Amino acid sequence: MASVSFTRTLRALGTDRFAGAGTAMVIAVVAIGGWLAWFVLARVDVVATSLEARVAVERSVHPVVSVAAGRAVRSELALGRRVEAGDALVVLDSTEEELRLDERRARTESLERQIEAIEREIAARRDAHEASGSSDDAALRASELEHRTAELAAELAAEELARLERLGSGGVSESDVARARLESQRAAADVERTLILTEKLGVDVRRAASEREAAIDALVRERERLAGELAAVRADARSLENAVRDRVLTAPADGEIADAVDVAVGTFVERGAPLGAIVSSGRLAISADFAAGDAVGRIRPGSPAHVTFVGFPRAEYGELAATVRSVGTEAQDGRVRVELDLDDPGSSVVPVQHGMPVRVEVVVERASPLDIVLASSGRARPVDGVQGSGAARSR
Repeated sequence: MASVSFTRTLRALGTDRFAGAGTAMVIAVVAIGGWLAWFVLARVDVVATSLEARVAVERSVHPVVSVAAGRAVRSELALGRRVEAGDALVVLDSTEEELRLDERRARTESLERQIEAIEREIAARRDAHEASGSSDDAALRASELEHRTAELAAELAAEELARLERLGSGGVSESDVARARLESQRAAADVERTLILTEKLGVDVRRAASEREAAIDALVRERERLAGELAAVRADARSLENAVRDRVLTAPADGEIADAVDVAVGTFVERGAPLGAIVSSGRLAISADFAAGDAVGRIRPGSPAHVTFVGFPRAEYGELAATVRSVGTEAQDGRVRVELDLDDPGSSVVPVQHGMPVRVEVVVERASPLDIVLASSGRARPVDGVQGSGAARSR
């Protein structure tokens, strides 16, 4: 009985050992298969690493040139001085221009007042002209009406005379006929008188209207003449203002005075004379040198790159993204210069400063680990430009 139990125990142990070995074998096969799939199918960045690289602040130089001629009355040019755009650097004497400018401004005010007075007078004369025209029209109509009344009276007197003359001696005395004739003559004379008065009034009305219009036209011409003179004086004033402004030489940009001429008070400065230069700081960039074999034909403008700071571990301080701006066309001492722009320098944990040494990895291609190994060993065709140099960077 004891031997049977021992035999069963040995069989169970054998079965357990076989099951454990099978499980381990399956796990190993799956792991190897996964690794082989990654090795063949995965894509990693192929990078070219810089030999030497530094952060550089792009600087621009702005010359300070005199745009006017004159004698200096103040100078703020000093090497190393920080200035902002618009700060006065050199002030030239502008006394003569300022006196002429004051005279032009006074003349401008005088002309403006004269033009305003003339415009008021023109408006008043036009109102008076309209009122006089209405009054003259009424007087002329009254005179014409009086003349028409005289004509009617003359017609009645003539008819009365004709009636008496037809009656003759039949009950009409000579004295009545004579009076009727006299009344008819008087009425005819009154018609002539009113006609003359109406015509004279019409002439007077037209002459007065013409004189009023001529006076208004003369004022309009005077206003136009003064307006033309005002425009010329204003243009001269603007020219003088520019001349005064040009005699204050200002900083063309923010920056530091890197070059300056010694302009003492009383020194005569020629027009167009160079007086110095302002150097202003621009954006941060990366200037890197790569081995010619790694850069030529592989690094192109627009290629992405990764920047790490020398002395600051990547795991702790991270990296910055950059983009290739330009690639040198000629190699010098086996090196090619590559300029890169930092995509977001403000996101760096490390303060980015001019002159900091950095390490730059430019992504030149993406390939599988198998292709990289084969291309590096030279036993297979190059994959996407991978020629055996550079390094792989998994992502």
